[in-house]
Amino acid sequence: MFAVAGFLAGLSVALTINSFGVELQVEGGGCKMGLAKDGMFYQSDRQTNNDLSDGCYSVAMAGRFNQSLWGWRIGYHNLGFIRARDNSATILDEEAFKPIAQICDTSTNKGCTMTMYGDGKTHGILFSITRTFPHRYFDLITEGGLFFFSTTFSAVGVRNADGLHMQVTETSGYGKPPAPVLGVGVRKGPIYAMYRKGWSLDHREESLTDHSFQQLTVGLALEFP
Repeated sequence: MFAVAGFLAGLSVALTINSFGVELQVEGGGCKMGLAKDGMFYQSDRQTNNDLSDGCYSVAMAGRFNQSLWGWRIGYHNLGFIRARDNSATILDEEAFKPIAQICDTSTNKGCTMTMYGDGKTHGILFSITRTFPHRYFDLITEGGLFFFSTTFSAVGVRNADGLHMQVTETSGYGKPPAPVLGVGVRKGPIYAMYRKGWSLDHREESLTDHSFQQLTVGLALEFP
């Protein structure tokens, strides 16, 4: 966390002293979250129907340090929704990937399976440093930063034996480690396209996604006078 604090402090000082040419950047496109290996909402040996791709967008402020090719960017990113439909799973984790009893004991959930339905979303703030490589016909942009994000997943499990509904909501806030993010893109005037990839430093609580992501967007940059 000391490294994170130092990164943010240094970025804050740089923005205060050396920022030049501040822009408003608006992006829209598609995002795909990484699928967790296995968990409460997803067991790979059973029927699954997971959708981890959705439309996504970001709104950011960006600029350069003095008139150099190095810059900064602070953006809000909404990575869209993930969905689980008709996922079959054992209710007890210890019975996953094992032969289970043919009869469901509803008092203990031994031998019981359920069908899961759920929806989740991820959004947060990306603090990043950029570097522009000018070319004759377009500029190449590279980006590296930290994504501080929050995620929520709400699911309903229906016990197959008797139709009993069980609701689970899992949340993970900004206090967890951020995701390192790298990006690359091309820009021509105020129009640009970016590809970003984020990695999760831990699994967090939510078990449908491992919190890694890929993002492909097209953006418009409007410079303040």
